Amino acid sequence: MDLTKRRMDKYLSEYKLTTSQWSVIKLLSDKGELSQEQIADKLNGGRNIWEK
Repeated sequence: MDLTKRRMDKYLSEYKLTTSQWSVIKLLSDKGELSQEQIADKLNGGRNIWEK
């Protein structure tokens, strides 16, 4: 497992969040209000959610 992912998992576990949950939170904080369909499209579409 990648060291960065391990660190992130450890950090997020303190907040009882998974990396999947964090990805949705990050996406919404960057893009604003999105429908469930838009979220699924962005997360499953092979796009980098950190790009603006």
